[in-house]
Amino acid sequence: MFEIKYKWKNFGQTPAHKVVNYIKFHIVPYPLPEGYELTAGSKEPLGSFTLHPGEERTGNAVQLISEDKIRNIVDANHHLVIFGRCSYEDIFGIARETQFSGLAEVKVFFEGYKLGKGATQINLAGYIDHNSAT
Repeated sequence: MFEIKYKWKNFGQTPAHKVVNYIKFHIVPYPLPEGYELTAGSKEPLGSFTLHPGEERTGNAVQLISEDKIRNIVDANHHLVIFGRCSYEDIFGIARETQFSGLAEVKVFFEGYKLGKGATQINLAGYIDHNSAT
């Protein structure tokens, strides 16, 4: 199992209602192949919430990563990409969506995993091509 903990923050001046987020991990060759389609998770959300201006919430996403995929990261030039989307309604009831992604060079992390060293924190670099706000 691989777990990502993340934070959401409303940088706007009005509340975001019916906030729902979806996240999925991808293990891809680096650099990312031209035209590679990233998809967010598609599970039904457990619920939604309101995020007020300046408010921050934390969440987590858990996904099973096979030993083969871990080997690809450690032995080859693959990276872990986290891609997701956050949907919400603005104060006028208009549906909005923000997509986000992050790239983690996790080879060191998974080498530690093979040695039984346990969890660590990984910082993500954004993928400009896969981040948007509507």
